[in-house]
Amino acid sequence: MKFVMIQANIDEDKEATIAIFMNGLNCNITHIIELLHYVKLKEMVHMIVKVERQLKQKDTIWKSQLLGPLKPYRKYNIRYVPS
Repeated sequence: MKFVMIQANIDEDKEATIAIFMNGLNCNITHIIELLHYVKLKEMVHMIVKVERQLKQKDTIWKSQLLGPLKPYRKYNIRYVPS
């Protein structure tokens, strides 16, 4: 990333780079990352990747729990009508 910034002739503080990077993130990820401690941009990127994986995994688990009971009805094309 430093190399690209040097080639583009961009000279800015590390804090400004981090702030601009954080501004482009998903709001859920930004809120979580703001609570964590990081010093370098590279550390922050690794934390963001971990948070994205955790959120994806949580979303997958939530969807499987939500749609779990409907699977037998889909298999036999039976409509579930609540009484």
